[in-house]
Amino acid sequence: AETPIHALDIASDGVWIAGGGEGMIYLWNMDHPPASFVLESPNQISSLAFSPNGGYLAYGTGQQGSTTNYVGVRKMEYTGHVQRFLKKTTDWQKLEGFEDRISSVAWDQSGKLILAASQSGQLKSWDPGKNKVESALQLNVPVLHLSQLKEGARCLLVTGAHALELWDYAQSTSPEEFLQTAYEGIDCAVSEENQLIAIADRRGLIHLLSQSDHSQVSVLESHSDLVTDLCFVPSSRLLAAAYRSGVVRLWDTRQFKMIKEYRNDHSPVTAIQASADARHVIAASLNGNVSIWKLP
Repeated sequence: AETPIHALDIASDGVWIAGGGEGMIYLWNMDHPPASFVLESPNQISSLAFSPNGGYLAYGTGQQGSTTNYVGVRKMEYTGHVQRFLKKTTDWQKLEGFEDRISSVAWDQSGKLILAASQSGQLKSWDPGKNKVESALQLNVPVLHLSQLKEGARCLLVTGAHALELWDYAQSTSPEEFLQTAYEGIDCAVSEENQLIAIADRRGLIHLLSQSDHSQVSVLESHSDLVTDLCFVPSSRLLAAAYRSGVVRLWDTRQFKMIKEYRNDHSPVTAIQASADARHVIAASLNGNVSIWKLP
């Protein structure tokens, strides 16, 4: 990519990869690279999410301290060059009114609602088909990350208050406290299969928690290297972690040890995703490189 990549997602078909850069959204086709293309946006992209059926791509902008941040949605159901040119700069829908960098966007399980969180503490659930905000909350602390849970209309929030909170986006009530921590979390990932939650803190530690009773299972440490992103590998016990030093480490969450390390260059890794078939891990870097590695 020509710009740093700040966000990454893989469509459910495993073919399309989206990367969010500086004024650009890159769409790469893993099966047929010549089919890859670029969409334009006036802002830096801070978060990306394909809809469950892959037909839409939601993105959030990341202008620090700006009141012009928004969530945009692009339709992906076009393949011809003319269609791409016409839709290169056009949002299907757009939700404005965010007062700081958007930290997370996600789709609910139905693929009808988009969930968005910002560093100014805003939470919104939005139906882009109706262009209707279903619920909106303003917290007193930044929301650093949002992870959707499979059961019910619930999201796990990493906030700037040394806490994990549960947000029921079907209700208009404030989030409930899930866990108070002695450390400040910056990112998290959820494995429903293994009933685990992984939280990265500002010191570079990864805390593994039991989803059922919230107890700490283990701490994964890698010599003061700072974690930038986390994801669980589907249908496995593996956790992939991206680091500022430019490496991706694969952790075994049962044996609590690192089993593999990937490195492409020394540029900080900004985002990481594992493919749905658990065959590849994909990492984006600040220098614009996107690396694809085979999983063991």
